[in-house]
Formats: sequence, structure tokens, C-alpha cells
Amino acid sequence: MKNKNITKKLKINTYFIIWTLISSLSSLVVFGIIYFILNINIDMSDKIKSSPMTAIIILIITQLIISWLMTIIIGNPVIRGMNDIEKVIDEVSNGNYKSRVKETKILKEIKHNFNKMISELDSVEILRSDFVNNFSHELKTPIVSIKGYAEELKKDDLTEEEKEKYLDVIIEESDRLSSLSTNILNLSKIEKQEIVSNKNKINIGEQIRKVILMEYKKIEKNNLEIDVDIDDCYSIVNEDLMEQVWINLIENAIKFNKKNGKIFVKVKKVNDKITISIKDTGVGIDEDKINRIFDKFYTTSEKNGKSGNGLGLALTKKILNLHNGSIEANSKLNKGTEFIILLNSV
Repeated sequence: MKNKNITKKLKINTYFIIWTLISSLSSLVVFGIIYFILNINIDMSDKIKSSPMTAIIILIITQLIISWLMTIIIGNPVIRGMNDIEKVIDEVSNGNYKSRVKETKILKEIKHNFNKMISELDSVEILRSDFVNNFSHELKTPIVSIKGYAEELKKDDLTEEEKEKYLDVIIEESDRLSSLSTNILNLSKIEKQEIVSNKNKINIGEQIRKVILMEYKKIEKNNLEIDVDIDDCYSIVNEDLMEQVWINLIENAIKFNKKNGKIFVKVKKVNDKITISIKDTGVGIDEDKINRIFDKFYTTSEKNGKSGNGLGLALTKKILNLHNGSIEANSKLNKGTEFIILLNSV
């Protein structure tokens, strides 16, 4: 109802503007014609002076005819265009994000931008739907696993080896839930931030070394090798937020790597910038997906069957943007992925 009221007001305002413009233009045309006739025909001028009422009637009729003609020529296409837009607005308000306005010469720019807006809404709706599905799956799967293995642990005939195995699964799935909730909380916390407080001079190289040590058990567990070439480089950042960046990227390199794969971490200062490269030899990302991996809620699932929750890279990019940094990804399917981060150096 609200959308219909808005479109109705928009149509009324449009009609009023069109009619005002047409009336003004037709008046100028009529007075221009009369001025031209009076200047070239003295007899006509004398007749108008002798019969002013007749002249006024002729003037009004002439203006109405010209207004009617101009309405047909100019107004109708605009009004039809507005009707098309109104129709599509109604469809979009009912959830049909596939509807589009036919782009014509009349109102071309407005229609193009309107269609572009609907396309963006359609993309957001798809991402939202995908996120709900993926989030439900990400949440349900570890809970089911934890419940199942906890029930198995209640049995008396389990060996110590089986108990250890089940406990490891419960711990792993608990970590997965913790990571999911942490990313959601962090993203919701900083999503609308424009500035970052509590910035300090931090040794980025040392911070990344600490994160690697934190993640080293996971690296060993997945039979991965890690090659580091890290210099001490300093930047003014929020320590906690920046640590989350390195955790997200290194955990991605572990999660999406191949068996017996490698991780390469390089930190160097180049002029007034710090360049950080985190590279893996994993499954890689399809070329048509690489540009969307930083979108919130967007997930990929490659040959190893693993997928993220669509929040880690969105959070990473947001944090780097708040620090006037940047991140880009290069990837080849079945060859691996490299993330390159730039930060200001001090």
C-alpha cells in the first residue's frame, strides 16, 4: 500500500510537471505566432484591435489545439513510460525481482537506472536467500554432530581410542560454531562503522607470526607445510581487528588447501606500503566467482566440498577498508589462491 501511494504521488507530480511545461511551451508558441502575424500583417492587427474578444477566443482555441498536439507528441510517451515504471514497481513490491522496464528513448536514463536498481535488489535477495540456507546448514551440521557423538560417548562399550576420536569431533564442531558466531558478531559490530578507534603502532610481521603459531596445530593436523618470509613492518591499526584479518586468511589457506599442500606467507615493506601475501596450493576458485568472494553472505564450494559461511572475507575487507588498506585475490582452479593486502606503513 505504501509503495502504491508513493507511485501515485509520483505520477500526479509527473503529470502536473508535464502539463505545466506543455502549457508554457504552447503559450510561447501561440504568442510567437501572433507576434509574427502582427508584424507582417497590419490589416490583421487592425482587426484584432477592433474586435479584442474574438481575438481572445481565437487565442484560447489556438492554445488548446497546440497544447493537445504537444501532449500527444511529448506527454503521452512520458506518461506511458511512467505507467510502465509503476507496473514494474508493483511487481517488485510483490517480490518479482526479475521484472524490468523496457528501455526506450523516452526516460532512457531513468529506466536504465531503475533496471539497475532492481538488478541490485535481485542480487541482494539471492545472497540473502543463499545466506539463510547456508547459515542454517552451517549451524545445524555441527549441532547434529555434537549431539550424535555426545550420545555415543554415553555407551559403556567404547574403547579409549573411540572416545578420543568422538571428543575430537565435538571439539572441532564446537570451534566451528564459535567461529561462525564470532564472525557474525564482529561483522555486525563494524558493518556501519566509518572510523576505527583504539589504533596503535603495531608490528604487523610479529602479529602474523603469532597468528601462525596460534593456527599451527591445524596446519600440522592437515599435513600442510608453511613457508614464511616475514619482515618487521609497522602500521597504525586496531590490534584486535587486524588480528582477525590474519586469522581469517590463514584459516582459509588451511581449510581450502589440498592434502600435503603448502602455505606461503610473505610480509615486506615497499616504499610507504606494507605488502602482505598469503598464498595456498589449494583447490582455487572459479574465475566467475573470484570477484564476488568479498560479498557478504557469498560462499563457494570447490572440489574438496568445503565452504565458508560467507562472512570471513566480507569482514576482512571491511576491516581493511576502515584502515585505508586494500585486499585483492588471485586464483587458479586446482592451483591455489593468493590474497594480497596493502597497508600504510609508518
